[in-house]
Amino acid sequence: MPNARRDRATTAASNAERASAVSRQNEDGVDLTLVRQKLRMTPTERFEHMLGALRMQQELRRAGEEAFGP
Repeated sequence: MPNARRDRATTAASNAERASAVSRQNEDGVDLTLVRQKLRMTPTERFEHMLGALRMQQELRRAGEEAFGP
């Protein structure tokens, strides 16, 4: 494929991705794909996911304090 044609194809694909990302947002700019993803989970799954994020945050804090002090 010649460079100019490839560049146009790449630009078109990039523009389509941006348009798709915008269409997944509501009028306030909230990414609805994340909301829908969480709503597909059961309350228990959402709770377990939150606990995993909390454990990660605690581990990062501990590692930071070890490395740099409290």
